[in-house]
Amino acid sequence: MIVTIVVAVGAVLSGVFGRRLLRRQLESLKTPTLTVRDFVLPLQALTVFVLAFVLVAASNSNGRAEEAVRKEAKALGHMYDVAGGTVTATLIVTTALLTSVLLVIRDVERPFSGVIRISSGVMTAVEDDLTENFTAAYGENRLPCDSQGNPHRAAR
Repeated sequence: MIVTIVVAVGAVLSGVFGRRLLRRQLESLKTPTLTVRDFVLPLQALTVFVLAFVLVAASNSNGRAEEAVRKEAKALGHMYDVAGGTVTATLIVTTALLTSVLLVIRDVERPFSGVIRISSGVMTAVEDDLTENFTAAYGENRLPCDSQGNPHRAAR
């Protein structure tokens, strides 16, 4: 377990430091920068794999414990009924809930498609309102981009 954590932390740190070293090259090539989404998608996949591993390990452990209890009860001559179905049902419900959360997160990341959907008109109205407020407070020359969305060059 400690080795896994060390490897994961090492991978994240090497990615961050590698990104800093390559930042100048990426800026000169005008390569699109990484977004938070580029980091979230692999983490979601990793979460699913870790969850699957934990569920399989818990199920195997529960099965072995149930078998040991039955052998011990038989050796003592007692009838013992183990509620193994409850543990399995709990694991299934937990898996379904976590999968549902991941699906909702995925759906919310795509606001113009999927089950949770908003129209682009609402976002356009908010954008227009914010632009109008910013322009009224600071003037049109202070906007970070032109009307087409292209960034203004910073005065040096």
